[in-house]
Order: sequence, then C-alpha cells, then structure tokens
Amino acid sequence: MGGLGVEQEGRKFNSLDELLDAIHPSRTYDSYRNRIGEALRDFSFQSFPVNDWYSCEYFVVNFFAQINAVIMGSAFGDSAELAMVTFRNIFRAKYGEYPERTLYDRVIFCHEGGMNGFVQEAVDTAVEFFANTHITNRVDEYLDKLSDDEFVATADEYLAKWGRFLPSERISRGAHHYPPFFREFLKQHPRLLLKLRNIR
Repeated sequence: MGGLGVEQEGRKFNSLDELLDAIHPSRTYDSYRNRIGEALRDFSFQSFPVNDWYSCEYFVVNFFAQINAVIMGSAFGDSAELAMVTFRNIFRAKYGEYPERTLYDRVIFCHEGGMNGFVQEAVDTAVEFFANTHITNRVDEYLDKLSDDEFVATADEYLAKWGRFLPSERISRGAHHYPPFFREFLKQHPRLLLKLRNIR
C-alpha cells in the first residue's frame, strides 16, 4: 500500500478543499489503521514469550519497531531507542511519562486482556496518535500562511459548507473567526466525517 497518510507531507495547499481532502479520514485514520494492520500481519507474536519485565520490553521494542518501519520507513525499524520513544509518545497522554510501569504488568500478568488487550489498545492508540499528528501538521501549515483577511474568508467558506454540523452556540457568536476556535474546528473535521459515516 502507498503512503496515503503521509503523501501530502510538505505540500502547499492552495484551497480549503485541498486541505480537507488531505486530512480526510481515508488519508488519516483509515490509512494509518490499514498500514499498521499490514505491519503487524507478519509480526510473529509467538516469537516473544513474555514472562518478566525484560522479555516484555523486548516484545514492546520489536512491536513498535515494526510499526515504525511501515509508518516512517524501513530504516527507522532498526532502532530500539526510537521504538521506545514511539511507545511512550503514543501512551503518554493516558498512562503518564513512563507507561511501561502500567502496561508491562498488564501483559506479564494477563490483566485486562493481557497481551491481546495490549495489542488492540496499542493499535487503536497508535492510529489516533499518527492521524492526529498528520492532521495537526497539515492544518497548521495551511492556516499559518494565510493573511488575516484570508483567514476570515476561509472561516466563512468552511462555515457555509459545514456550519450546520458545528456547535450552534459558537457559530452564533462568530467564534469561527477566532483563530483558536477555527483551527480546532478544522483539526476536528476528520472526526466529524467519521461520526457522519458511522450514523449513515
């Protein structure tokens, strides 16, 4: 599969529609889930018996190295240090600076689904992390190059197309013209599309 999730890196978007296309769920959430799934399809879980802290860390390093190789490129799959950085970045928001303190015990002692539970949560959290990073970078790149007038015009254009799906209390107060709010609207746009897709 091609790098749908990263093919827009460094691209200069000329319109709001181009930006929304670049952060569409098919290029973010769906793409990263498919690519991570492919990365782990050939991962030999049976090769990593886990019965203590060190064997768990060995498993985690190889697990995230496999993901890094697909998301960042094969050269990045050789670094154990980078694999741990990815692991901690992905789980930091939920489990703190050193998530291994919680997650290793879970895998070793088979709490909350054990290894299977960890793998499912790791995939879901990794998809969220990589997709959000992609979306945030693309939105910031686009908005940061706009003049004040262009920003207002872009906000009005977005409101005209998608305003009926946004919180009415914010729209009625013109919050879409306030940079932090509009920036957040755009970063949440792929989630909006996912919600609309799930209710159809």
